Amino acid sequence: MSWPKFDLGDFPQQTKESWKKKVIADLKGKPYEDLSWEVDKDLILDCMYTDDEGLEIIRIPARAMQSDTNEWLIHQDFKGLGSKMNAEILEALKNGVNSIGFTLSDLHENPKALDGVYQNMLRLRLDCSISDFNKSSLKDQIKTLDFSADYSALVLDVFTEKEVSKSLIVNAISEIKNIYSWRLKLNVSVFTEAGFGPVDALALAALKLTDLLDLAAEAGVDEKTLYEHLEVELCMGRSYLADVGLIRSMRAMLNKVLRMWSGDIKAEIPVFIQANSARFNLSRLDAYNGLLRGTIAGMSATIGGADAVMIRPFDELWANSAEALRYARNTQHLLKEESMLDAVQDPMKGALIVEKLCAKLLEAGWNKFQKWSDEGTYLELLSQGVIENAAEKAAAHLQKQLDEQSLILLGVNKYSAPHSSLPEMKALEAAAEIKAFRWAEKHESKSEKA
Repeated sequence: MSWPKFDLGDFPQQTKESWKKKVIADLKGKPYEDLSWEVDKDLILDCMYTDDEGLEIIRIPARAMQSDTNEWLIHQDFKGLGSKMNAEILEALKNGVNSIGFTLSDLHENPKALDGVYQNMLRLRLDCSISDFNKSSLKDQIKTLDFSADYSALVLDVFTEKEVSKSLIVNAISEIKNIYSWRLKLNVSVFTEAGFGPVDALALAALKLTDLLDLAAEAGVDEKTLYEHLEVELCMGRSYLADVGLIRSMRAMLNKVLRMWSGDIKAEIPVFIQANSARFNLSRLDAYNGLLRGTIAGMSATIGGADAVMIRPFDELWANSAEALRYARNTQHLLKEESMLDAVQDPMKGALIVEKLCAKLLEAGWNKFQKWSDEGTYLELLSQGVIENAAEKAAAHLQKQLDEQSLILLGVNKYSAPHSSLPEMKALEAAAEIKAFRWAEKHESKSEKA
């Protein structure tokens, strides 16, 4: 049997302009611009792309967890649990968690929290503020821990407390580097939770990192050592592909700052990134939709290449039930065992829409970083209220989109079911540098009044 021969010359070559004309014709009068993708208020992408545009593909630096697969750590936090902490940790470990987080204060209040835990077989993340680290009574607790497992460390966030002086920060870094298995935390999730989009998140991460490099240098830590001990925390939940792009372009942004700082145009050091599902899109109006949002956030985190992932319980803000915790853990098992998202080293490599997104995010983020830098350092702008004001404007933009339904939060600003009462919100831990903005808050308030 002979197969017919095809002459590819029968198919005329198409350009982006010819495709655009076809799309406009199919729209039958509707504006072509309506199909544009607003990744961020500072970044709007065309609805289509072709390989004749000379697309730039940026080189994404390696992850901290280097392997032939896309393996990641399943993380769960255990904060503010009191005497229940030990039982909760053992239950989580029995059900597949291999990375746990808690605060220095939690450990001090419950010294038996890790009884029965094989600490050398999982990642321990001990979160610590400057003021807690400077309490001598708490330092003795740290000495009882086994940080021998990969990526286990005392994680110091030097920006959490506005009132802490620069000299105290430098002294803490000087001490921590000589005594403990340590990491310095670059918390970028505070920006996303406050309402900033991915462009500002990248820019502010770079601005914050330059301050951290300055502080570390005063404490006798060079940039190479800092990067090797850097832990970045990101927040997923704004948009599936935008979140994928945020993780990938964040790695490029951090190393671009390294090259600028060191003057070495080839400098590149893997950085550990933990990505958590968002709090800002959780709502009491549509609790179980939070399961879907957590799943999508987990997909973005794992496909984007996070080293550790935490999916929050869908009812974390008001109940934090055992049911929701189990769903959150099992979602990650499903992403591994059934979706096989851990099988391929970089699942999005070569996908042109993602490569274009990463290049554009990096370009826009770097330009925004330079504008922020011209105004001052991160700590200066934070103390002057400049960053807080920018966050309020970003939140107002999001609120306007939610009110106009150009941004949809299903079950909240569209298809919301009537509620006679809503569960009472839990008291959350003290806010970080910037006040968080929760998307559903206004609509929940309306429902409660009704």
